[in-house]
Amino acid sequence: MENQTPGQPKKSFPTVIVIVIIIVVLCALMLCCIFAIPGILALLGPSVGNVFSGIISNMVTVTP
Repeated sequence: MENQTPGQPKKSFPTVIVIVIIIVVLCALMLCCIFAIPGILALLGPSVGNVFSGIISNMVTVTP
């Protein structure tokens, strides 16, 4: 254990490191989400478009 007198404040260096690591991880996750969502939408775009195209064509053929 460290030789600390009761009047000395504890070092907060590890707390700062933990906060910086949390901020870096959150920024990395945010960037992954920003780049992953358009990629997923690009992959699913044709299938989603086909669904809406089918709905519209069914509405047109059913409507007298």
